Amino acid sequence: MALGLNERHNSPAYHAGRFMAVCQHVQDLSDNEINATYVDRFFSSASANPAAVLPRLYRVAIHRLRKIENWSLRRDVEATLIQLHQQLTQSWPKHLGISDQGFFQLGYFHQIAALPRKDGRARILTQRGEAVKSAGEKTIADILFCNGLQNYEYERPLELGERGGKTESIKPDFTFTTGNPMRRLYIEYTGMEGDPGYDKQWGWKSARYRQLGARTIEDCLTDGRFGAHTLMQVRPNDRYLLPLFEERLLTAVRSFLQETDATPNGPF
Repeated sequence: MALGLNERHNSPAYHAGRFMAVCQHVQDLSDNEINATYVDRFFSSASANPAAVLPRLYRVAIHRLRKIENWSLRRDVEATLIQLHQQLTQSWPKHLGISDQGFFQLGYFHQIAALPRKDGRARILTQRGEAVKSAGEKTIADILFCNGLQNYEYERPLELGERGGKTESIKPDFTFTTGNPMRRLYIEYTGMEGDPGYDKQWGWKSARYRQLGARTIEDCLTDGRFGAHTLMQVRPNDRYLLPLFEERLLTAVRSFLQETDATPNGPF
């Protein structure tokens, strides 16, 4: 059974409630002296007629994003806000009845529970019931879960060998292994790309992938060949158009699984 936030919910009212939650979160993160929150002022009217309220809150929230000092928080919240705007901008819900107002409220509270804390240390629950570290990782995990691709491991250590008398390892965000156990697909969400400290850390990690001879998912899909190690990098911008990202992610994973299951003893 799915748990908590459902980015694939079929109710526009549910996503409107999520949108309200993210706008409120932006206000909380960007203003230390709030006299009246968006929820105090607009929750009732937004739950009855989202189209009359939420577009205005979006304009303010986009302006306020630059005031969030924590880079990781800002990128995660921005990606979630823009993704939701893309989902709703063509059909802002109007004049919600009691049932749809209930979906609005459910979406609001589900989204609030899934947003990263002010200190940036998020442990967000996926629909599979595991805790991940960012909204982007949750999006990936939930897409996989809802499409029956649950045989991945989250942050499974990947040993790289001895270096300086110690065993060196990294932790890919998601690892798929199937058919031939020596073939693996790694999915990495680089949510803080652009932050100097994070870029340095990711540079070190990506160099380790290169040492393993990992090929990019784009190269593998182009020639139809998966080697021992395949890497798919997901950036925050990839989440903006959720249907397109979902299609890209599922194509990558299914192609890997089909190829490795079809040739369990092939060359690698």
